[in-house]
Amino acid sequence: MQKHEVINALLKKYSRRTPIHKRGLEILYDRAESRGYKASEIKKGLQIMICKNYLRKEYTYPNNDPLQEVIHERIYMEDWEFRDIFKHIYL
Repeated sequence: MQKHEVINALLKKYSRRTPIHKRGLEILYDRAESRGYKASEIKKGLQIMICKNYLRKEYTYPNNDPLQEVIHERIYMEDWEFRDIFKHIYL
């Protein structure tokens, strides 16, 4: 799986229901890739962050325990940082 495939799949699945856009996903993908993550790991992480921040009904807590939600912030990124990318970077 390549960068453009991951980004296009996420846009197709979530762009109508959330404020995500291609440029923001490219930035997040590049950051994760530079930290050594594989494409499949990046896709999973971005899906989790999109659901966590915008589609709470589709979000699954780590180990199905709401008290462990902070684990996803430590693994991926903080919520404010994620939302800030899509708020301030325009198409």
